[in-house]
Amino acid sequence: MGPQTSWVGNLLRGNKTAFAGSSAILALTVPVAAILGACFYVCYWILQSSAHHADAAELEAEQRIARAAILFTTAPIVKSNSDYAYWDELFLRARKVLDPKWADAHLGPYQENLNGITGAAVLTKMGAVQYLYLSPRTGIGKLTPQELHLFTSLTLDVLAGEGRTHEPARSGFIRLRGKPIFLSITPITASGLEGGPKGAKPFASLIFFQNFDGALLSDLTKHFNLDGAHIGSTGSGGLPLASFPGTQANLSLEWKTGVASQDIIRESLPVLKTLAILSMLLIAAVAGGWSWILIRLRKMETAALTERTLAAEQAAQAKSLFIANMSHELRTPLNAIIGFSEMLTNQLFGPLGHRKYGEYTEDILASGRHLLAIVNDILLMSKLEAKKQEYEIGAVAIDTVVRETIMLVCGDAAKRGIAIDYKGGADELTVFADRQALKQVLINLLSNAVKFSFADAPVEVSIREIPSKDIIEVRVSDRGCGMSRELLRKLGQPFTQASHAYIRNNQGTGLGLSICYALVAGFGGALEFESAENVGTTATLRLRSAPSENTRAMRRLESDAA
Repeated sequence: MGPQTSWVGNLLRGNKTAFAGSSAILALTVPVAAILGACFYVCYWILQSSAHHADAAELEAEQRIARAAILFTTAPIVKSNSDYAYWDELFLRARKVLDPKWADAHLGPYQENLNGITGAAVLTKMGAVQYLYLSPRTGIGKLTPQELHLFTSLTLDVLAGEGRTHEPARSGFIRLRGKPIFLSITPITASGLEGGPKGAKPFASLIFFQNFDGALLSDLTKHFNLDGAHIGSTGSGGLPLASFPGTQANLSLEWKTGVASQDIIRESLPVLKTLAILSMLLIAAVAGGWSWILIRLRKMETAALTERTLAAEQAAQAKSLFIANMSHELRTPLNAIIGFSEMLTNQLFGPLGHRKYGEYTEDILASGRHLLAIVNDILLMSKLEAKKQEYEIGAVAIDTVVRETIMLVCGDAAKRGIAIDYKGGADELTVFADRQALKQVLINLLSNAVKFSFADAPVEVSIREIPSKDIIEVRVSDRGCGMSRELLRKLGQPFTQASHAYIRNNQGTGLGLSICYALVAGFGGALEFESAENVGTTATLRLRSAPSENTRAMRRLESDAA
């Protein structure tokens, strides 16, 4: 019986495992569907919100453009009206009816060609019309008595406010015979610069107005991209237009807006729902396929990673073995060089003759010892990286090790005039450590303090016990060139040295502190540094406290007594 027949037979017999698998799939499908539905709702809400903000931003941008269009159209009229009203010759001529040729050359047709006005007038506060120009675009042959009364009333208001404000000119929109008109009225004032009576009280006003007709609105549509620009009533939308002070025009500039983003989303909602359902089905299929692919890829990656790790470990072992072999190969001739240099320096077989030979042999001996120290550091570093360093951890009297270290370093310190200040610690203080490794760490720390201290500056060594934490601290402080924060962060990395000019004058490979960090970690201690440039450095070595002999003897007695 094949697998398919067996599955059908099990199903017919009520195999509970098959139904359990179906229930598990159903249990997973429902929350996944709910999550996807929630995601779709959230996405739809975000789109709705974004569409609302987009529509609001678009309307605000169009309103800014509309304001700019109105200002661009009316500002030249207001400026020209104010400029000409402050002209002595016009003040003098306005006392009587203006010469038509002079007035047309400076006010009416001239201003129409210059700024696009459709009408101009000079009107006294008594209602006398000293000059009137009406362009054919206005569709007005002459002013009616009611219109003349309106302009006279507005002129009186402007003349009455002339002394109370720095901006006596007034402007705004009015309705004239049902048509939208932009009106600007300014008192005619003498400046006294061209023969006029300076300070004379105004008695007439200069009036400019402009019809917002189809031609002008067509220009707004063309130049400002306001599709279908027209004048409507306030409250129907668009941009409200400021009425002339004292009147109520109730006008607004309107235009056709684009299709609203919310309408687009509302129309596209059925399509979005269909796409959401198809996406859910597609996601389920893709997720299943990708799960299978990822499992296979993960297996392949695991195998490749295992292979690469093995290769890296083999390469690291080969490198460590090569460094160790090379270090041993270098040590043999170096020992011979150092040994023969010591014989020549000490002149065991008689004098060398010229004193320069003695100086040269001393240089050879010093260089050989220095090179041997570098090779030893490289060899030790390779052992530490390869985890081949062995430790013999036990109770070590810290005071004794510190004194031995100071004895080894005091010669170099004396050559530089540096005093090592050590007040000593309690003889019974002991720590858990490898004695040889601890001694090497202290030698490196003390040698660095002496090397990088300023001449004649003391180096301080102290031991402090912290009973509450079972810790003993050894602090080595110098007053030297110090280190920057950037170098402190890199401290302990192999071959890391500072770029300080004083430090560059001292030889070194940058392995010393890396070895210290590795050795200290090996026998369970901790090493920290505090430093400031041109102030000094303090190295703090924290070690686990070990019971002294007296303490161990007391514990044995207490144990025996119990």
